[in-house]
Amino acid sequence: MSKRDDLEHPFDDLAALRKDLSQRAKTISRADRKIMIEGMKETELHDYLRELYKSMQPDYPVEVTHGVDELGKDLVIVKKDSMTTDVIGVVVKRGSLMASTLGDVDEVVGAVNDILKSKPNRKFREIQSQINQAFAHPAEIKTRFKEVPVNRVFVVLAGDISARGRRRLSKEANGPVDIFDIDWLIDNFTEYYPEIFFEGKVTDFLQSKIQELETKSWHVKQNQNLSDCFVEPLVRSVDVPLAIDNASIATAMVTRRLPFSKLKSIILSKQQVVLVGDAGTGKSAALAKLSIEMLKDAYTCVTKKSKAAQCADVSILIVAKDFLTIASVEDLLLFYFGDRQIFERLTVKVLMVDALDEVPASLREEVMNKAREYAKDLDCALILTSRKIDIVSATPAGFKKYELLPFEASQALKLFEKLHGKDQLLESLKGELNKIRYQIPMVPLSLILLMELVEENKEVPASITELYERFTDIILGRYDKKKGIEVLFEYTVKKRFLAALAYRKFLSQGRMEISREDYIAFLDDYASEYSLDAEYLSSFIREIERAGILRLDEDEVSFGHRSFLDYFAAYYVYDRRDEINNMDQFLVERYFDDLWGDTIFFYVGHKKEISEKLLDKLFTFSDSKAPRLEVDISKFYVGRLLQAGWHSPTKVKTSGIEKAFNLIPDLRQELLDFSEENKWRLPKIFADYIILLLSDHSFRSTFLWKEVKTVFEKIYSENGNILALLPLLWALKPFTPRTEFNDTVNKVLEAITSHKQLNAEEKARALIMLKFLDQSDKAMSKTIQKRVDQLQNKNPGILKKLLPERTRGSMPNSKKRSR
Repeated sequence: MSKRDDLEHPFDDLAALRKDLSQRAKTISRADRKIMIEGMKETELHDYLRELYKSMQPDYPVEVTHGVDELGKDLVIVKKDSMTTDVIGVVVKRGSLMASTLGDVDEVVGAVNDILKSKPNRKFREIQSQINQAFAHPAEIKTRFKEVPVNRVFVVLAGDISARGRRRLSKEANGPVDIFDIDWLIDNFTEYYPEIFFEGKVTDFLQSKIQELETKSWHVKQNQNLSDCFVEPLVRSVDVPLAIDNASIATAMVTRRLPFSKLKSIILSKQQVVLVGDAGTGKSAALAKLSIEMLKDAYTCVTKKSKAAQCADVSILIVAKDFLTIASVEDLLLFYFGDRQIFERLTVKVLMVDALDEVPASLREEVMNKAREYAKDLDCALILTSRKIDIVSATPAGFKKYELLPFEASQALKLFEKLHGKDQLLESLKGELNKIRYQIPMVPLSLILLMELVEENKEVPASITELYERFTDIILGRYDKKKGIEVLFEYTVKKRFLAALAYRKFLSQGRMEISREDYIAFLDDYASEYSLDAEYLSSFIREIERAGILRLDEDEVSFGHRSFLDYFAAYYVYDRRDEINNMDQFLVERYFDDLWGDTIFFYVGHKKEISEKLLDKLFTFSDSKAPRLEVDISKFYVGRLLQAGWHSPTKVKTSGIEKAFNLIPDLRQELLDFSEENKWRLPKIFADYIILLLSDHSFRSTFLWKEVKTVFEKIYSENGNILALLPLLWALKPFTPRTEFNDTVNKVLEAITSHKQLNAEEKARALIMLKFLDQSDKAMSKTIQKRVDQLQNKNPGILKKLLPERTRGSMPNSKKRSR
C-alpha cells in the first residue's frame, strides 16, 4: 500500500478506529463533552450506555428495558460465568443531586417551606422507588435469559452528585448499589465509546458495517480481515475491445486492463456497470473491499465533525436475492441502514447488487430494471455482478461491462504471502504455479484452497475438481489421525450428507438458500433415513457447521460459497448416477441451465472423463425458448468439460474440439446479429475478438493442448476452415516454444494470403487477428502489416467495415511519438 493510501485509510481494524477516535475526543474540552452528555434525552442516553457497557465488557449481554414494563430498570446487564450469574439493573437519570437537596423530608419541609419539599424530594423518591422495583422484579433478557433475579443496581446520573447524596442512596437501598456520575460518564465514554461525541448512531453503523464486511468472507481465517489478505484484481473492459493503433489502417487490437480500484471513478460519474467473472474470481470480495474503503472515508469525515454532509459518501451492497424482496427505495434504505437518522446523514454514491446469476433467469431483468430505477432515484452509480454465464447477452443496454480477470502469477504469490507469510511453503508454491496454471483456475478461491491443501497434505492436485475433493477431504476430517479408523466412516457420512442436502434441497428445488425450518426438517428426515441417533447427529452437525462449508444465518442456510454447492450437488449425481433415469438428458438439461451449468462441470470432474455419447447430445441440443447465441456459446464452452474430463480418450477430446470450432462461423454471425439488434455501433472485428476470449477460457489448458494442436494441424493440412486456425493458435500459444510459434504464424500467414475461397474482407479480418496474436515479434508484425497494406490498396475502404472509426482529434501513434 502506498503512503498516500496509508494517509487516506489509517485504520487497520475497529480497535484502531476506536483508539483514534478516543484521541480525537480528548481534543474536545471536558466542559464541552459534559454539555453534550447532559444535553441528551434520557432514552437516547440509554442506547449510548448500552454501547458503552458492551464496549467495556463485550462478553456481558446488555438490554435496554426502558418502557411500560421496565419495573424500575432502564437497562439490564447480565454477568455470567461457570459458577454464578449476576444480573445488574441500571437506573438512569439526567440532572444533578446535591447535598442541599437531599435532606430528609421533614428537614426539607422545615427549611425551605414547601418550595423544595416537592421537586427534589420527588426526584429522590423516584430513584429510590426504581431501585426497589429493580430488586423486586426479575429482568426480561431477550437475548439469552427469560427471567433472572436482579442482585445489583447501578445508578447512572448525567449530572453531579454530592457525597451525602451517595451515602443516602446507598444506605436506603434494599441491596448493593453503585453510583456513577457525570465525571465517570465523561471518562469512560471518552475511553471506551467516544462515538457519543461524534454522531454515535452513524459511527456505530459505519464501524459495524466495516466489521461485517471484513469478516463475513468464507475464506477469512486465523483472525484475518478481508483487507489483510486482499490482493487487488485486474479488470478488463469488454464493451468495445478495440483501439486504433495506426490512423490509416488501425491494425492493432488492445485490451484495456486496469486495477479494480480504478473503477471507483465510476462512482463520481454515476455510471452503470456490469462486472462479470467466473466462480471464485472474488467479485463479492472486490465489492466488499470497495465498500470498506468508502465506509472508512465516511467515518473519517463524520468524526472530523465536518459540516459538509456530502463528504460522508457510502455504498449500499446487497445480494440480488435480498434485493428482489425490496419494494421501494425507502425500504432499501431502512433494510441496509436500519435507522432513518443514519441514512439521512450519509450520501449513497453507489448501489451494488451482487450475484445476479444466483437469481432465477426469469427474474434477472426485474432485478436489473429495479436496480436502475433505484439508482436513478438515489442519484448514484450502479454496479451489478454476475458469473460469466455468457460473454455478451447478459449486458443490458446502458451498462458498461467489465470482466474480473484471473490472477497473474505475481498476484497469486502475493496472496499466498499475505495468507501464510514468507517461508519454505511460499517457495514451494512458486515452483508449482507454473506447472498448474493451466490446470487450475488462477482465481482467489482456488488459490486459497490450493495453499491450504499444500500446507496440510503436501500435494498439488491435477484438476479443479480434484482440488475441491482433496480440500473437502481435509476439512471434513478424512485425515484426522486422532480419531483412528472411525474417521473413514464419519468422513463418508459427512460428504454424503452434504451431497444429499445440495441435491435434494437446492438443485432439485432450484434454490440458492433454504429456510432454517427446511434445514431442520431435512436433518430429521436424514437421521431417520440412516438411523442416526440424536446425540451422534448433534455432534456430527456441529462438526460440519464448524468446517465452514455451510453458512447458517438467523433465518437461512446456504453453502459458504456457490462453488461448494455445485461440487456437492455434482457428487450426489455422480454417486447416484445408476439411479437417475435418462442420465445423459438430465446432464444436458442442467448444462444448458445457466444456474446449474457448473454442477455438470464438477460431475464430469468426478468421473474424470466424458463420453462421446454425451458430447453428441450436447452439440445436438436445441431450445426454441433460449437465444441461439447463448446456446452456441455454451456449446463452445464444452472445452471446460473436456478439461474436467481430462482422462477421456484422445479421440473423444479431439472430436469435441473439432465440433466446437466448427461452430465459429455461426457463432460469429450470431454475435454480429446481436450487436445490430441492440443497435451497438461496434466494428465487425469485435466478434472475432470475442471468439478469441471464448477460446482462451474454454481451450487454453494443459489437459487439452495436444488435442488442440492435432485439430489445428488437421485444419491446416486440409486447407479447410482457415479462420478457425486463429483461435486455435491463440489457445496453443502458452504451450508452444517461441521459435515453433513464429514458424506457425508464418505458415498461417501464407495460408491466409493464398487461400482461394476467402474473400478480401475475410482475409483482412484474419490478418488483423494474426497480427494481434503475435504482437511481441516486431519483424513479423511488419510482415503482416505489408500484407494488410497490399490488401487495402487493392480493396480501398475495406478496413472501415472491420475497425472502429478514428475519433475526432486523434492521430497516428507514430506522429504522437515524433512530437
